[in-house]
Amino acid sequence: MTQPVLSTSSTPAVAPTDNPSVGFSLIRPLADVKWLDGFGWQLLARLRKQLLGDTRAELANSISDHLVVCGESMLHLESGKQIKIDENGADCPLELPDASVLATTVSQLLSETDKASKSDPKLELLLDPSEFLATSHTMPGVSADNLSNAIALQRENLLPACEIELVLAVAAPNSPASEEQRIIALWFSAERLSRLHHAFAERGLSLIAVRPRILCANWQSQPYTVVEQGSTQITAATMDNGQLTQWLQTISTDLEQTEFAEQWQSALASLPNMEEREAASKATYTEEAMATGGRYRFYPAGALAVQQRIEKSRQLVLAASLLIGLLLLSAIPFLLQSVELGLAQSRLQSTLSLSADARADQAVVVNFENEWGVLNDFPDQQLRQAMFRLQELLAGERLTSLELNEGLIRIQGTSSDPQAILQRLEQDPLFTEVVFSRATNNTRYYIDLYLATVSFEAYMVRYFPD
Repeated sequence: MTQPVLSTSSTPAVAPTDNPSVGFSLIRPLADVKWLDGFGWQLLARLRKQLLGDTRAELANSISDHLVVCGESMLHLESGKQIKIDENGADCPLELPDASVLATTVSQLLSETDKASKSDPKLELLLDPSEFLATSHTMPGVSADNLSNAIALQRENLLPACEIELVLAVAAPNSPASEEQRIIALWFSAERLSRLHHAFAERGLSLIAVRPRILCANWQSQPYTVVEQGSTQITAATMDNGQLTQWLQTISTDLEQTEFAEQWQSALASLPNMEEREAASKATYTEEAMATGGRYRFYPAGALAVQQRIEKSRQLVLAASLLIGLLLLSAIPFLLQSVELGLAQSRLQSTLSLSADARADQAVVVNFENEWGVLNDFPDQQLRQAMFRLQELLAGERLTSLELNEGLIRIQGTSSDPQAILQRLEQDPLFTEVVFSRATNNTRYYIDLYLATVSFEAYMVRYFPD
């Protein structure tokens, strides 16, 4: 099966991305994007990554095995084993092997590799740089979080001749982009990426990421340039502190023409610290080299979906944990009250055990009072004291009648001044509620009064409430 080759021009030529007249034009950033570059958005983005995770970063950290397409062979970097890519008669050039062929080769290579001992290795595939396109930009004022979206919005203007769907990989500059700072964006066929992922998945392999193999080099000095000679194309890439600053490509047969060859050599002459290497050389790729160029990975939609499901389950666990934490926090006052109640009950039981004898004696006394209180507490009307007191207050007055019943004394008699008798009785503390029970008739009086020291009502309520 023939795979589509990314191309924006039918005329072979050197296409340095920094030349507006050759290749892709330089696109100015969208002015409308500047308002997104605010502290609030950056803070929210960082907070989201901390709490919810970064899908691409977690996928990158999960990679366990690196497979490099070296010309007509496939190299397993961790074991150093290399086998030939067998097309089996497929109508497809080795420069762009079919996804199923690559997946079959990788499956065979891993089965023969002792170091690939993991049951589910996470794979990264490094492809020929001819499968990738590059565009050059200056994006001053655009934040790192919005750089990818800002470039993607300009895709139709950047690559008008490329009608296939593309995915984007770009690394934000380490410092805020200036007017002159160049940013290189890499593009890859979305269909090719999807086919690779499905072909690997059909063979039980997890393809996590794809990136150009030219970006994997030992960048000993900064900036540093690698010129890679492939079977049909030559690619030059310049990296500076992990950021791609130049990407030049040309077809090898074009250099047979003097004009194109001179133009290519002129473009290479301006690149710093240049090193040429053969794509098929096994010694070119090392584990140390894999650490570079990681910001230009292309992640299949299937791998992203799987990781997002994992993150979603993690978010649900986090939300449940937060909810449980809030419930526990809100329950702390009740727990403290329960502890205090338990301590109080413990102290009560201790006090009850210590006072058992005293309460037993008290029960005896209470029982005696309940049985004999009706007799012992019967009100003592102190008749003798009341009679002597009345005799003193009524001295010289004539008393004709006296009745005493449950603390109520009723007296009647004659006097020249009944009002004076009433006043003397009211002022005496032994008596209370002193009133005329009837209207006086000349010198005759009728007076009712109660003993202040006796309360038959309280006695009846206590012992005879019904």
